[in-house]
Amino acid sequence: MSDYGTMQARIARDLRRTTIADDIKNAILDAIKVEEIRHYWFNEGRTSATTIADNPYLSVPTNFLHPIHLEYYDSNAWVPIQDEAYTQIVYDDPGPIWTGRPQAYSMFASQVRLMPTPDAAYPVKMHFVKQLPTLTSDSDSNSWMTEAEILIRQTAKAIVCEDIIKGSAAEKEAPRYRTLAGYARDKLDFETLQRRRSGRLRPNRW
Repeated sequence: MSDYGTMQARIARDLRRTTIADDIKNAILDAIKVEEIRHYWFNEGRTSATTIADNPYLSVPTNFLHPIHLEYYDSNAWVPIQDEAYTQIVYDDPGPIWTGRPQAYSMFASQVRLMPTPDAAYPVKMHFVKQLPTLTSDSDSNSWMTEAEILIRQTAKAIVCEDIIKGSAAEKEAPRYRTLAGYARDKLDFETLQRRRSGRLRPNRW
């Protein structure tokens, strides 16, 4: 089990730097900011909402980063809502002259924009990439400090070398840390993909 303070100490030890504690803290947070938009199994979130008749928008949770999948309930079944570019939503939406069951969605102004505008109240499930709680105290921990520890630590070390230490030696070290971070990212991508697979073929309704 790792936490914020443990990662700071290890980075300081790896880089042999004991006088840049605040810079290391900031580099860890910057590394998380860079990586948190990616979809891993540990930053998946779910929430429920209900459409409002004649209102094309749905609010999202404060930890919502971007959608993975949306579906609504109708006629005893959950029906997927197609992800579309916002410009396509605007182009295809005829406005208030046509309402109905949600067919497509896009994100706009930190809300879900549905098309067409719902004609009734439909339960909606949102599956999304969520923002994990921000680290503040040294004892704080989340999945960036555990499952993604190598990825964040190596990325933070590269940031410190590039932005704080600088110099020819640091410039030579930074790419190596970026490469190690890439290996860790690939591993997390693979693990996420494996967790989403059932391991067997399933027939569909077609």
